[in-house]
Amino acid sequence: MTSKLRFLLNSTATMVAIVGALNWGFVGLFEFNPVHAIFGSNKWLERALYGVVGLSAIWLARSAFKASAGMVSEKTRPSRPRYAWRLMRESAPMD
Repeated sequence: MTSKLRFLLNSTATMVAIVGALNWGFVGLFEFNPVHAIFGSNKWLERALYGVVGLSAIWLARSAFKASAGMVSEKTRPSRPRYAWRLMRESAPMD
């Protein structure tokens, strides 16, 4: 899988998971379900949206597991910007 596609999938999964978490925050705190309010008459669409949120969570958990287990290759690991080394050198205390 190319790094651009992986970035797109990770970004999309993160946004969907955040929206899903906010939805459940509304349910827990205010007893209001925004997804049900928007798609109330379409049960299949509401279920499909919850399924997408669940798939996003699985994708993010898989990505986090791979990263923590050291299974991410140097090719797919994001690199530091070139200027970061210069900033680190300039901010290092001189002895």
